[in-house]
Amino acid sequence: MVEIEIRKISSLDQNWIKELFQKEWFSDKVISQGRIYQYKNLQGFIAVYQNKRVGMITYTIKNEKILEIISINSLKKNIGIGTEFVNHITKFAKSRQIDKIEVVTTNDNLKALKFYQKCGFKIMTVNVNIMREYRKIKPEIPLKAENGILIRDEFILQKKLNH
Repeated sequence: MVEIEIRKISSLDQNWIKELFQKEWFSDKVISQGRIYQYKNLQGFIAVYQNKRVGMITYTIKNEKILEIISINSLKKNIGIGTEFVNHITKFAKSRQIDKIEVVTTNDNLKALKFYQKCGFKIMTVNVNIMREYRKIKPEIPLKAENGILIRDEFILQKKLNH
């Protein structure tokens, strides 16, 4: 098993996080469920492997009972970073008596849809054609994904937690 350390984001990570957001999200902000999130206002965790940052998960807590994952990035594939993040955030949420974890992805992100469902998340809502509205706020959102699928819809997945 690969040794991945998960630690809280610190002020020393801010430049790295800014670069990661620019590379992965084409901006310093993310839109999720109609809300705009700036990277510097998010809480989260960093994955460290062989003394290098290899991933990040950011989140917000809504209504004290729902933790929403805002972003999750694994920079080294197939070593379990995503799974470590989901396990870590689940334990973290349970320790704060949070009832549910939500995550949002788009219709083109087939790997994420598969991954989250394998981790116990269920599709709860599909906001059809919402990306058209989001592009008015964040024009950097591409029309088409690298896999050729038009980016149109927002999928909201949820995992209920047992305390």
